[in-house]
Amino acid sequence: MTEERPSILFNKAAIVAGLISGTVAAFLFVTLPRPAVAASYGAAKMIQSPAPVVVAGGTARFSVGFKNTGTETWKNSGANFVSAYTWDPKYRASPFQDASWRSFRQPAALKNQSVAPGQIGYIEFTLRAPTTPGTYKETFNLAAEDLLWIPGGEFSVTITVAAGTAAAAPAPSPAPAPAVVVPTPTPSLAGQPYAAQRMVQSAPALGMKPGETKEFQIWHKNIGTATWNGWTLQVNDSPLGIATSGSGTLAFQDVTWSASDVVRRGMEPVAPGQLVINKFFLRAPTTLGIYRARFRIVTNNELVAGGEFDIPISVTNDGNVTVSPSEPLPAPVALIPEPSIRIGLLTTDEIGNRVDVTSDQPFEIKLADGTLLGRVEIGQIATVSYDKGADRYVVKIPTNSFTANQPVRLVPTVPGIMTVTNWTNRPKWSSTLNDNQFRGALEVRYASTGYTWLINELPFEQYLRGLAETGNGSPSEYHKSIIIAARTYAYWHLTHPGKHIKGGFTLDDYWDQVYRGYGSEQRMGNFVASVEATRGQIVTYKNDVVPTAYFARSDGRTRGWHEVWGGAVKPWSVGVSVPQEVGNRLLGHGVGMSATGAYLLAGEGKLHPEILKYFYTGIELKRLW
Repeated sequence: MTEERPSILFNKAAIVAGLISGTVAAFLFVTLPRPAVAASYGAAKMIQSPAPVVVAGGTARFSVGFKNTGTETWKNSGANFVSAYTWDPKYRASPFQDASWRSFRQPAALKNQSVAPGQIGYIEFTLRAPTTPGTYKETFNLAAEDLLWIPGGEFSVTITVAAGTAAAAPAPSPAPAPAVVVPTPTPSLAGQPYAAQRMVQSAPALGMKPGETKEFQIWHKNIGTATWNGWTLQVNDSPLGIATSGSGTLAFQDVTWSASDVVRRGMEPVAPGQLVINKFFLRAPTTLGIYRARFRIVTNNELVAGGEFDIPISVTNDGNVTVSPSEPLPAPVALIPEPSIRIGLLTTDEIGNRVDVTSDQPFEIKLADGTLLGRVEIGQIATVSYDKGADRYVVKIPTNSFTANQPVRLVPTVPGIMTVTNWTNRPKWSSTLNDNQFRGALEVRYASTGYTWLINELPFEQYLRGLAETGNGSPSEYHKSIIIAARTYAYWHLTHPGKHIKGGFTLDDYWDQVYRGYGSEQRMGNFVASVEATRGQIVTYKNDVVPTAYFARSDGRTRGWHEVWGGAVKPWSVGVSVPQEVGNRLLGHGVGMSATGAYLLAGEGKLHPEILKYFYTGIELKRLW
């Protein structure tokens, strides 16, 4: 199946007959079937980059990931190496052939050196668009060289080729040679699972003409402890992360971006110590001014610490840089490390006075003081209970049993999903779903209240992803309003402990804010996107964090804090009218933000800062982490 050595077996009988007849013309070569080896090879497509949009004559990178479902290990070199060929019909010449392809019909070999059964391998190649605009569909198939077409290895990509002229779509200016950036020491990132260090970028600042397109290149090194299993380069902050010194907010989105807020997606794994090279295009707005384009790297639904970067951009008539790298735009306020929060999930008397836990990653059994008791492997179950009569904790794992006089913690060795196997926690609207999975660590703790609690401790933003305070289909500006109010409420209680101090946690998973963990996160993709878009943002009044109460629905007005709970007037929490809800029955305590009112305001086109500032008087939004 290579251009140089076609996969053809000669029909020896035809050759002999030709020799006997003395014929010296071309023989009819017949391909004989190979031995049956199909059972050793199999593939299942797991992930694919989004349908590219590319200017006529331009290029786009494409990636696809397949799980090896056979019994043979795939290789990217040597005998029977795995690659992609054009398909439907096979061996055809593709109009999207790029000079980097192995041949006109074979775009690329397997990117991974080897892919064992059960693992995921990636094919990545460049598509070069033809000059004729239109929508194209290209189909390919995986092959084991000189052996067979791999069952399940077919994949297609739909490519939109946009019209482009010198005026409407200026040719991208060549990117300057990468300028070495001396890596900045990042001691605060040591030991974090997802962390990056900027190594190289093509320029400290860009100068662009109105409407011009330019390429930018930046390299990051994975300095964390975890592998990035797929990642995205996103626009940072709401709504487009691109601020102007003039009026309004303008986008630098180019037609080659994956989405309005996603510049590129990478599906290849990036192990600790490896580099990610991002090359992408920016299209300048038509308004002259000084801008800052902000971006970030996200992997496994986690922000990569150190993966945020800004590009100062001057849009001028001559395209010259007017922003001096030595005099950058004002730096953002220093951020604090993201805190963790402790959520009371249930009392163990609700599930048989014991907790059975397994995980998709190994986890350790530790005491509250950090003492290590044992390790539990993937798929194994640990059981923890509290014997009230003996005043001791009892731990059972497959390899041992322990007793302890301190609370017991179950801590993943790498980020994973913990499952409480003996807890049935179904949403009220489903008889099949079970929200018994959680990120972070779990802890079993006997409280002075006489109850034994199961507590989930995890980073703040992961907690917010698991909230179920609203539906996934609600307007994004409403999502952001609820999320910022919920984040502020939770952070205020973290910094003002007392409500659940006897139980040993910060908030209850039902009575404070409805938290359903990983299951809700999986169902609520739009909500999770709004969590990421507002990362670390809280409500402040005169630079102080304040408790942001909210409730379900007003009857046309909200109540002041003092009206419902007494005490002094809280200037950020006074009653306001909600004309959209006149005639409704009050549902909830009535203090702070009406969720229904916020939903209706978002439906009218209000942005989340406007919504929050309407319900909470005199406040400002501030990013803490």
